Amino acid sequence: MTTGNGPAQAAVAAGAPGYANVRDSGAVGNGTTDDTAAIQSAINTFSSNGGSVFLPPGTYAVSAALQLRANV
Repeated sequence: MTTGNGPAQAAVAAGAPGYANVRDSGAVGNGTTDDTAAIQSAINTFSSNGGSVFLPPGTYAVSAALQLRANV
């Protein structure tokens, strides 16, 4: 998973294929809201071809294990 600023953030902002922004799946990143389902949804965006999940700066609360996919 990619976090922070830089080339990945620019690619996500430009709508580059192969990137999923957790905010587009409903993650808030405020440290209080449970973002587990939104992050899992972003992960599930990708098939076996893989991709990158982008977490913009924030504090993401996760209440359960995330199930990663191959090449994500």
